[in-house]
Amino acid sequence: LSKVEAGRVELENTEFCLRSMVNELICSQQQNITNKGLIHRLSIADNIPQLLVGDQLRVKQILLNLLGNAIKFTETGSITISATIIEQYESRLLLDIVVEDTGLGMPPNILEHIFMPFTQGDSSTTRRYGGTGLGLTISRRLAELMGGSIHVESVEGYGSSFHILIPFTVAVSKEKNGQPVIVGDKLWDGLPLRILLVEDNVINTNFGVALLKKMGHRVTTAENGREALDILETDSFDLVLMDIQMPVMNGEEALAILREREKNTGAHQLVIALTAFAFKGNREKFLHQGFDGYNSKPIDLGALINEMKRVIRIGPSESKGSY
Repeated sequence: LSKVEAGRVELENTEFCLRSMVNELICSQQQNITNKGLIHRLSIADNIPQLLVGDQLRVKQILLNLLGNAIKFTETGSITISATIIEQYESRLLLDIVVEDTGLGMPPNILEHIFMPFTQGDSSTTRRYGGTGLGLTISRRLAELMGGSIHVESVEGYGSSFHILIPFTVAVSKEKNGQPVIVGDKLWDGLPLRILLVEDNVINTNFGVALLKKMGHRVTTAENGREALDILETDSFDLVLMDIQMPVMNGEEALAILREREKNTGAHQLVIALTAFAFKGNREKFLHQGFDGYNSKPIDLGALINEMKRVIRIGPSESKGSY
């Protein structure tokens, strides 16, 4: 934990097979599973590529901790490890890896603090099962280092499900010359940015945050235009990625208020519109409204990166006339 917090953990991107890694992990814990008479299940979605590029060691460390906890806190029933693709753009994908058990479960008041250092269910948990209460904290920090996240769903007496959302690159096995090659991991070749991502869809938010962090950017999120305006009053960003269709206040309304504020300050916040309405003339419409850039949904990652680079490079003075 000290190494993670001190920034002394370096990630390694290598080719690995998720199925093989999880099978090895289960085999390493097979004796403990058998001794407790538990059933174990493995479900890796068929559409997950055979080879991924990521930090296999850190992913395995997280899964080993979660699997160990699942075995420890499950007296009867089963433990399941599953993996599915949440989103995929070109060679990048976001996996949801789940470790689920039918064990003790946790009440809501414990769920709020379970990822904090030295936290366990209660004092009786420490007396009966031992442990320091650092495993989940370290797992969450490692997931965040890889541009991902961990959250838990649990019902006391019925078990828990830990979801690990982590982005990976797909490894390409063959080129025309027959030589193995890995898709490059460096999507952004400029300076890291401070980005405000305004999006009401949780899945889109998680995927967006994962990808942007993987590129080295620092990301803050808002669920609607009103929340974004509140954040922009107290903080500054290099770029705002603004969804258009949102509850409470949509992206167009938020931008209009933002641009009105800027008349008094002389500032200009760079904002790219994100919208599912990819109709002819939309780009011109949004640029005329005061957006600096535009990208349609579903997001084409390459197109979004190019638009981000264009807007950052050109700046507010020229972006309207660059088409």
